[in-house]
Amino acid sequence: MSTSEIPDATGMTFEKVWLAIHETQKLIRENTEQQKETDEQIKQLSEQQKQTDIQLKQIRKEIRRDLKQTDLQVKRT
Repeated sequence: MSTSEIPDATGMTFEKVWLAIHETQKLIRENTEQQKETDEQIKQLSEQQKQTDIQLKQIRKEIRRDLKQTDLQVKRT
């Protein structure tokens, strides 16, 4: 590692490093909580999508049935 790659530690104190560590931990906790919320939203959306798929399947089935009935009526007339 060259000297240009070594971070400048001028002005770094134990307190500053300690504060930075705690801030990082806080951000990690916040991100973890946000990820849990996002995962829950994805789970809910997935369930809603399943319900929508079921409803669409039922609607298509009803449309096919109605088309058959209409076809029969047209043939009769």
